[in-house]
Amino acid sequence: IAAILVAVVIAVGTVIHGSVRTEIANDLERSRRTFEELQGYRASLFRAESRVVSEAPRLKAVVATAEISRETILGVAREVQRTLSSDLFIVTDAEGFLIVDTSSPAAEGHALGARAVVKDALEGRDGSGVWLDGTRVHQMVSRRLSFGASTVGALVLGYLLDDRVATTVAEHTGNHVV
Repeated sequence: IAAILVAVVIAVGTVIHGSVRTEIANDLERSRRTFEELQGYRASLFRAESRVVSEAPRLKAVVATAEISRETILGVAREVQRTLSSDLFIVTDAEGFLIVDTSSPAAEGHALGARAVVKDALEGRDGSGVWLDGTRVHQMVSRRLSFGASTVGALVLGYLLDDRVATTVAEHTGNHVV
């Protein structure tokens, strides 16, 4: 009888263990799909925003005009950033050197042209990627700033991948996201 009881306990344990593993795997897969769908939606929205902003005459004019002060460029950039609610708003010149970063107003002249998201924009492609900023992660998009065929710079927008995104995924899947 003891042998039968041990066999039953082992069999039940195996079945329960397999069932739990399957349930966890299904939950993880559902969370992954939801996160990918959310990121795809966010990327589409951010690309559309960057397209609209990169065509804004005022922004292109302040970037392309040599006589404009940094304070004026920063003011225009902050105004546009508030409208978008982006977490990062960066503008480079045609060579990829930093003109303005609203999160670091004193910064200028840093070479950003080698970063893929900036390089893509300067070469006329919509750029996208992820940037790490200390412990924060940003979903990035970029777009070329141009007058006709002349490239005058790159617009780089960043949006935090933070607790808000994790909470949204958790609400849609019923699972917590780390």
